[in-house]
Amino acid sequence: MTLKGAVRTINKLLGKHRPQTFSSSWIFEHSQPVYNFIRLNFRTELGTVDWDAVTPLLTRRYQKRWKRYRVKRLEPYEDKEELDKVLVMKKDGT
Repeated sequence: MTLKGAVRTINKLLGKHRPQTFSSSWIFEHSQPVYNFIRLNFRTELGTVDWDAVTPLLTRRYQKRWKRYRVKRLEPYEDKEELDKVLVMKKDGT
């Protein structure tokens, strides 16, 4: 497999399934061989998968649908006593 072939496969899958957004997890779910090829052959200096090398090669309309990370909803912090301790520590610089 080549990068060109992997990108072609991803473009075909995106055309077939038409997801609103997609991520590396979506690619893994729909084509593990393509995911594994990218995972093994395109790495950053920090050792993570270099999706920035792959996504610009996708068809432009699919590039816009790429979501690198999921947005997590954070719940408000509820333990006021612990929160006050942390805020005092931050204020004191310790």
